[in-house]
Amino acid sequence: MLTARNEAPHETLRMVVIRAGEPPNLENCDCSRALCPDGTLLEIVGLHGGNLNGLSDEELDLWVARFPVEGL
Repeated sequence: MLTARNEAPHETLRMVVIRAGEPPNLENCDCSRALCPDGTLLEIVGLHGGNLNGLSDEELDLWVARFPVEGL
């Protein structure tokens, strides 16, 4: 449930912070997701690795979706 009315967020804003020097490794990464009062879903992803070449957008989306959405 994303909102009290069980609505999808109006917009998603994802910030990805990449730790340089290593290939992407989702086992050592973290993510937080929060629903803002205006309905925007804010996602902050901390990735270990210098680039995302080994990680598809779909893989990243599926990984991020595993984390719960908290309210602000």
